[in-house]
Amino acid sequence: MRQKIILLLLVIYGALQVHSAESPSQILDKAIANISKASGVSCSFAVSGSGVNERGNLQSSGQKFRISTPSASTWYDGRNMWTANSSSKEITLITPTTQEINEVNPFSYISGYKAGYKVYFSRRKSNVDYLILLNPKRKNGEIKAVEIDLDKKSLLPRRFIVRDRNDRVTTISLASITLEKRVSDSDFVCPVGDMTDYELVDLR
Repeated sequence: MRQKIILLLLVIYGALQVHSAESPSQILDKAIANISKASGVSCSFAVSGSGVNERGNLQSSGQKFRISTPSASTWYDGRNMWTANSSSKEITLITPTTQEINEVNPFSYISGYKAGYKVYFSRRKSNVDYLILLNPKRKNGEIKAVEIDLDKKSLLPRRFIVRDRNDRVTTISLASITLEKRVSDSDFVCPVGDMTDYELVDLR
């Protein structure tokens, strides 16, 4: 009889644990709230896969961001995006689509997940990270799936694994993430006037 009671209590405890567990959407919402408390976020990153192998630095504030790599620098002020190519000495100015923003700034997968993705836990397991899987709501798009590794303590992303519709995989690993107290809007606008050796190509 005692064993049956203990077994019943264990079953009830397990059911309560499952019921009280946070959903992947709730975890992402907490991550967004955590990041939103700061004026901005800065980090270093490494991109590998799909013929790309590059390192750089990223600074973001809300929808705005600035990315610097040895080959190019990109600024996005919430409406316009400038990309300065160091080899061609050209600055390309566009009004980007959501997909173009996602391709450049991985944080946008977190901030914009509700609009474009269904959210699940990944089949991969980790003791230190929440592993979140995003599947696009719209079929036949460029992205097939995105996996996000979120640190369980800081709720900051460690890695993004992006699989495109051709099953090519790009991995973006983040390091030295810092939540900034003060960020200036001018940080996210290309200083075209100071880059006199570059040609501006306006494609808006």
